[in-house]
Amino acid sequence: MGIIVLLALLCGVSSSQDIPLVEGEAIAGVYKDLNQIRMDLVEHSLLQGKLFKDEKLLDIGSAEWGPIEIRKGEKFRVDCYLHFEVDSDQEKVMILEAGGHSHVFVNGTPRMGNPHYGVSDEGRVPIPVKLKEGTNHLLFLVRKGNGFKATLKPVEKEVSLSFVNKSKWEPTLPSLISGRKYSGWGGVDIINAGDRLTGLKILARVGDREVETSIHPIHEHSISRASFRIKAPASNKATLHLELKNSEEVLDSLEVPLEVVNPKAKRVVIRKTFRSSVDGSIQSYRITPAKNPEGAGILVACHDSGRGTKDICDMLPRKKWCHIVAPMNRRPIGFSYEDWGRLDVLEALEDAKRQLPHDPKKIYICGLGMGGHGAWAFMAWYPGMFAAGGPSGGYLSIWDLEEPKLNFRSSRTGEILWRSCSQSRIKQLWMGNLSKTPVYVLHGQLDRTVRVHWSRRAVKLLKGHPNLKYHEEKGASHRWKRDGIPFMACVNWPQMFKFLRKQQIGTGEKISFTTANPGVSSQCHWVGIEQQKKFHKRSKVTASKDGDSARVTTTNVQALWVDAIGTVRLDKQSFEVSGKAWFRKKGGKWSPGRPPQSEKSSLRTGPFKEAFTNEAVLVYGTQGSDEESKANFEAARFHQETFFYHGNGNFPLIPDEEYKPGYGNIILYGNSRTNSAWEGLLGGSPVQVGSTVKVRNKRELTGDLAVLLVRPKPGCDTSLVGVVSGTTAKGMRMAGMFPIFTAGIGYPDLVIADISMLDKENGNVKFAGFFGNDWSVENGEFVGE
Repeated sequence: MGIIVLLALLCGVSSSQDIPLVEGEAIAGVYKDLNQIRMDLVEHSLLQGKLFKDEKLLDIGSAEWGPIEIRKGEKFRVDCYLHFEVDSDQEKVMILEAGGHSHVFVNGTPRMGNPHYGVSDEGRVPIPVKLKEGTNHLLFLVRKGNGFKATLKPVEKEVSLSFVNKSKWEPTLPSLISGRKYSGWGGVDIINAGDRLTGLKILARVGDREVETSIHPIHEHSISRASFRIKAPASNKATLHLELKNSEEVLDSLEVPLEVVNPKAKRVVIRKTFRSSVDGSIQSYRITPAKNPEGAGILVACHDSGRGTKDICDMLPRKKWCHIVAPMNRRPIGFSYEDWGRLDVLEALEDAKRQLPHDPKKIYICGLGMGGHGAWAFMAWYPGMFAAGGPSGGYLSIWDLEEPKLNFRSSRTGEILWRSCSQSRIKQLWMGNLSKTPVYVLHGQLDRTVRVHWSRRAVKLLKGHPNLKYHEEKGASHRWKRDGIPFMACVNWPQMFKFLRKQQIGTGEKISFTTANPGVSSQCHWVGIEQQKKFHKRSKVTASKDGDSARVTTTNVQALWVDAIGTVRLDKQSFEVSGKAWFRKKGGKWSPGRPPQSEKSSLRTGPFKEAFTNEAVLVYGTQGSDEESKANFEAARFHQETFFYHGNGNFPLIPDEEYKPGYGNIILYGNSRTNSAWEGLLGGSPVQVGSTVKVRNKRELTGDLAVLLVRPKPGCDTSLVGVVSGTTAKGMRMAGMFPIFTAGIGYPDLVIADISMLDKENGNVKFAGFFGNDWSVENGEFVGE
């Protein structure tokens, strides 16, 4: 079998004992990651009820389950499933602490995986799981190269406050400044091993100051994050006391020291917190203030994979000429500066700009490893935002490390799916967007973490760049030091900072700007792309100013704005403007005018994953059969806790009967039969999901179908409704397992797939595509069988 894995068969174990999962069964050759879709024969058999017979595991086709034993520190040579049996003498809840797996099915219920930390206890997250009386089945998907460790532990507290693995992940708490009062935010984890809790409040007290914050409901058997206000008196030492209250009952309490920073110290590093507009959660970043703050610049420093803000700040000494701002990327690995990690950097930078005196023309970016990728990506996505960049030991695109595996990419549906993640393929945006940004590339010659050929390739792609420097340190690995250079030379390289310090953001008299998604990146200096003709293909603007005239040429642009005074030559037409002017293309010709706000724009354009922003709330349907309602809830909880793990955040989770108009974005779980919020949010949608899927003027599809859909929210010009749906409970369960929180992965506005997709190496997407700029099917682009 070529497997090195194992399952545990444990009988009649007392609930007061730890249960290490160390012996059992494994199967390989049943999972294949195709990035956006996947072949998963175990999940397919589980959905069809064909994985067990009389509580016994069945082989899958030619693949056989076999006994194995997990040895400490051992890595897996292939992707494989592990199966563990746990016998329980009663129904009960236990805490599962596991690492090294993508996800786990507990008696068929999907629960959050913990792929980044295997045999190490650091970073492993405890989740409450419900065991039934009798035999319980745990199925872990373990990925190639991972170690694995899992233990079931007894519940010590039904409800508990926690800073989960704070030594590894950094608690989301602010630094206090010695001698100054503080008012701001913190974030804490809540582990609920009991029933759903409502009417909750967190009381936070520091010294003689306390404040109470109402928080969202906490669902049964879940882990989530809560945001709370903090007020602190001026002090040189501080302790935070937290109480979780239900009415006047204290459910749990927690005490933790707060970091107090002396602003007069030689080395000052301050942790800041802010409330994110993505999910309303509290996020953090660190600042090392400039020694000479007047007129200083801001250097965004992106940390490496598995590290954090403290690590990157420890690698850089305090500078005279710039403040150092270290975004968290939401977690030590988070989203690799893609997707919600990208948004975290933008939010942290904007928060820092509001608080720090700085020269707006002196904004820089650097980073190591994964952070080097972040530096490359931000320069490519946002030309004109940074005066210069210094990627060290970085790779260009996330697809460089995760080579595309979409064997069906040449098909019509495969091409649509591939386009939906095109913004992450940075090489497509490369030359024009980076042509005006000075870049200093740094890499160790013997780097085994990120091979040096990625930087060599970048330098080759940028041949002819007017302001490019490259230094390859001989004999150096990924994190290297050099005598005479303080801290870490792989980031604190004197020649690089001398180079960066000389640069300033220009006025953009000449522009060459490309985007694949205006919702991610829409403008460069004085030109902005608002709509595309062909969605998620490259849209390009080349522009130049000369006195009181400007010239703009476009490719794949349907609407744009230009901020200029005088005559604008737009492609082959001329217009007189006096400031910011909007133009739309109709019948192949440009005309003045802004697109209606109800249409797609840089503020609301999709595709599907964009719905998980704007303080989204997850609304699960309860109106179907018990099986359907269970599938709706479990999919929503799986998404909530997966985002908790990857994104250090929390999308509130509510049943449909508690939904009221308001909120920002809505993610709806269920269909028109099973979710009572459907009619108000999606009654006018051209795509209707019930026992079948109906796409207006296109077709009606039947079967066990999984559906991902995004639509504009009625009555709002900036919000979206995301839909995770299925025609049956089986389809719903599959829809909830699409890897939407995987960095760089994208899905179009609509995806319809049959559960047989899991049984096919090349997938089986029935229908997929993008709605038109007016959100219609008729003006969109859809393909299918």
